[in-house]
Amino acid sequence: MRISILTKRLLHLDEDKLEPESTDSRCPFCSSTNRQRVYILQENPDICLLQCNVCHAVSASRIPTDETLADYYSGFYESSELREYFGEKTNITFSKPQRLAVKLCKIYRSYCQDNSSVAILDFGGGDGTISNFVAMNLINSGIKKVNITIVDYNKKRLFRKICG
Repeated sequence: MRISILTKRLLHLDEDKLEPESTDSRCPFCSSTNRQRVYILQENPDICLLQCNVCHAVSASRIPTDETLADYYSGFYESSELREYFGEKTNITFSKPQRLAVKLCKIYRSYCQDNSSVAILDFGGGDGTISNFVAMNLINSGIKKVNITIVDYNKKRLFRKICG
């Protein structure tokens, strides 16, 4: 659940708020050119979700500029709107991340075979608690190795962990 959906309107991004259109049509995860449009996020200018038919990753056809992201997320973590909605206690947590991890693991397992490797990109998931629980569930269910990449925009950090 993204709290921003409750407290901020979704933005329509004008051309000057987007990175230029790329001439590279390859999947950013596996480099395949076998991708299809699965959803239109915005029209004029068009931003679509593209799914890779090889690795099944989904990515946006265009992304916001760094300045647009910084402006959007600047009030995301410490927001007066959040404080007004939730009171002074603005830290939102899930009490049982293990339960969510078990559900996610079941979904992932339908795409994986035993002794395979799995990569998890955890973008905006905070400290990676949920992705770590998912990784441990995957390993306990027969997956050989799980690579986790955690990206935390608020702290501008990238962290990689290999389990298994």
